[in-house]
Amino acid sequence: MEHPPRPSTSIAILAGGRSRRMGRNKLILKVGGSSLLRRVWDAARETGIPTKIIRKDLIPPCGPLSGIVTAFRKVQSDRILFLAGDMPFVTPELLNALIDLPHPQVPTFSFNGMHVGFPFLLPGQVLARVEESIANQQRSLQRFARGCQSRILVLPHNHDQSLKNINTPEEIDAWNDGPSAGL
Repeated sequence: MEHPPRPSTSIAILAGGRSRRMGRNKLILKVGGSSLLRRVWDAARETGIPTKIIRKDLIPPCGPLSGIVTAFRKVQSDRILFLAGDMPFVTPELLNALIDLPHPQVPTFSFNGMHVGFPFLLPGQVLARVEESIANQQRSLQRFARGCQSRILVLPHNHDQSLKNINTPEEIDAWNDGPSAGL
């Protein structure tokens, strides 16, 4: 019996946010000697999967949904694994596990105990639904995930750290052992 061809997959790192809670571009801030964005980029590249950073949306910014549209328009893949640029603790092991999930045509979101979010894996077939959500002024990633009957993965506790993102000066200070330690 012949297996169907494996869908082409890419990774997109969404890096176009405004960093309002941080008060400055958080993606250039350092944790453990590397910028937040560099740490995510390095983890993604370790998977061997083509990776693209999405810095500027092709449509007016409306949260991660405009980044999703931009990624699918710029990357020629059957599906894309989306990461946030402020997830400096994500691991290549977690990314590979998500990429290797069966059912490539089902949107799959991670769940961190409070809500669905990054990382998430979307097949190209959802692009029209994303564009429709934006047109209807429905910009919530949570609402989108519920509306597309996505699969929600509750990740094992050993991945809790991988899902953390950094949004505030206090959070960056906590990871760097003090007020902006050497930033």
